[in-house]
Amino acid sequence: MNYVSITRKLDLNQLKGRLSKMTIGSIIAGCRTERELTQKQLSLDINCSPDMVSKLENGKRKLQKDMMPHISSEIDHVRLTTALWGEVTGGVTIPYLDGDYIDHSPAALVMRALREMDEAEKHLEQVDATKPVDYMSREEADLIAKANRELLDVAAMAITLVGDNCEWFGLSFADEIKSWKVTLKARRFIQK
Repeated sequence: MNYVSITRKLDLNQLKGRLSKMTIGSIIAGCRTERELTQKQLSLDINCSPDMVSKLENGKRKLQKDMMPHISSEIDHVRLTTALWGEVTGGVTIPYLDGDYIDHSPAALVMRALREMDEAEKHLEQVDATKPVDYMSREEADLIAKANRELLDVAAMAITLVGDNCEWFGLSFADEIKSWKVTLKARRFIQK
């Protein structure tokens, strides 16, 4: 499948408004539909009844934590992965950006990512990183807090861009994350 056929099939701008502010069940339903999976197909893949999938999607049944990895693996979608991350942590997640001011065309996302990185760099340049933390003033702590928010904007933009790249080019979001983590471990940036 090429880029043009993927973008026709998965018009991300069309879906962005529908998936924001949704319950986990409706996000599962939306992502399952994008993957062209029926409830029956998904139920067979995650070893449960189609009725259970229907109840999960309609909010009549709570998604159990032990089912999350199976559903995430079968659907393999950035929106679902970040939503499940939020479910497990009580909302502490770096979200997929799907608001009205996010244009999901490739050029717009790259430009937005570059702009967010530039803003974060400007905020970081204002922080005196050579000063011991114990000697920082309240104003310096506020500068760090602003830099943190800019860095989180970059992280959210990165997850959104990687997720959309996976959608456009038929890549697995889960595989991209897993292979990236291998490189982090090889470079000794993480321990496990």
